[in-house]
Amino acid sequence: MSVFHKHNVTCPHCAAEVELDVNFSVNADRRPDYREAILDGSFQVLGCPACGASFRIEPELSYLDMGRQQWILVKPARELDQWEDLERMAEVIFEANYGPSAAKIAQELGAALNVRVTFGWPALREKILLQDLGLDETAVELLKLALLRSDEAPPVSDSLELRLWDRVGDTLRFAWVNADSGEIAEGLELPTEALSAYQPVPPAWSEVAARLTAGPYRDLQRLMVDPA
Repeated sequence: MSVFHKHNVTCPHCAAEVELDVNFSVNADRRPDYREAILDGSFQVLGCPACGASFRIEPELSYLDMGRQQWILVKPARELDQWEDLERMAEVIFEANYGPSAAKIAQELGAALNVRVTFGWPALREKILLQDLGLDETAVELLKLALLRSDEAPPVSDSLELRLWDRVGDTLRFAWVNADSGEIAEGLELPTEALSAYQPVPPAWSEVAARLTAGPYRDLQRLMVDPA
């Protein structure tokens, strides 16, 4: 089930401390509308009862989609440097709910799930989109790394991340996205066939691919951000 709790939140517009219903667990099988809201950017956009302004709170939740075999621990982008510890946390939480000590039916369900960790709304959106499009996440991350190494100069900002944003026909649309606000700085397009260079993983990329897939945090940022 999807779980809400009362939570004290500071409004970024008026700085008022307000109590709001915040979602800490999403079951996309039972609430597909929540999944769609994550994709369109409207999920967890709340209104401040003090000033009336709307804002989106940081993600702090678990995401479950049995039908698409996804279990994701979602944390705020500002906690990215803690990815190593949060990988272990995700494994402990998942083990408690679906591991050997859980009920047999839970173990059977958990055996089909892929455990992941993401930071910020754009990263969660990308994981959901990749599953929707049937694209290999490792190939996508390797392609992004190749783009970073190419002449496609990224915008200069520590808060921007390269994310797959959409696929239209045979075209992949990538975007430089602010990990905190979700705002798009600029985009670029590539043919879908560009992924074929990384699927299967070529020998020259095997070491990098092994590092990318060494734990549930499977993201290019894993290679670029030293854990705290």
